[in-house]
Amino acid sequence: TQLLLSLFPLLVAQTLFLQLANKADQLLIKNFVSPDIFGQYTIAMRMIEFSTFIPVAIHASYLPFLTKAFVADYKLYISKSENYFHIMLYIALIISVFVFFTGEYLISALFGTAYTTAGRIFSFGVFKIIFHYLLFAISSYFVVHSLHKKFLFFLVISSLLHISFSYYGVKYY
Repeated sequence: TQLLLSLFPLLVAQTLFLQLANKADQLLIKNFVSPDIFGQYTIAMRMIEFSTFIPVAIHASYLPFLTKAFVADYKLYISKSENYFHIMLYIALIISVFVFFTGEYLISALFGTAYTTAGRIFSFGVFKIIFHYLLFAISSYFVVHSLHKKFLFFLVISSLLHISFSYYGVKYY
């Protein structure tokens, strides 16, 4: 429990930086599209944000095992870290592929046929969760090695890159 309490600020920071990057996307897109398309985009992004609770739960439950393994046996730690990274990657890929093929139907079933554009955006936009899941997996390295300040720097840089790519992507599109 002491580990989770000490990591709570990092989990909050990580979640806030992900939300900041997503909100920056919304502000950028709002300036370039019609209000109707922006509303559709917002619904799709809310659905994508909803899926980010899964890596938080996995991260919070798996991190104590990684920390114990790091202290006890470095080879065991490496093995568990690889397993954790693979688990996060596979879950993200499974969800992304599933939503890619069913996203339009899911959004239409939840919100009605008027939101099919949101379903299409959701189907393609869901691949961004792969990066969210991998960010949580990578963060375990920083946490276990007590590199909290470097992790915050990593979060700032990755958020700035995300916002920059979004700006140029929206401007180009």
